[in-house]
Amino acid sequence: MVVRKILEQGKEIKALTGIELTALLKWHSFAKHGDGKVSEKREMWMEILEEGKAAPSIKDWSIEEEAALAKLEDKPVSIKKTVLGFFLEKNKCKLLVTFCAMSDMGK
Repeated sequence: MVVRKILEQGKEIKALTGIELTALLKWHSFAKHGDGKVSEKREMWMEILEEGKAAPSIKDWSIEEEAALAKLEDKPVSIKKTVLGFFLEKNKCKLLVTFCAMSDMGK
């Protein structure tokens, strides 16, 4: 999990990047986490830390879940099994139907 990696680094608030701060604010479901400048995000994060707001708990993955994820990451995915592949195939069918419906002069 991205948030866990950020927290494990133990960076000072001043050293956190805008992307890291956005991830931390999203984790706390902070309103308008993606808006604003980095300095504003730092202030929001400091406010959360000072108030001691509890973050949602992070459930540790089991060894089985980690193994299942690794198996999925190693397995190649056919483009036809994705939404993009579905729409590409659909577009091919539309083009074929259009081509077949054209007159000989139009071809």
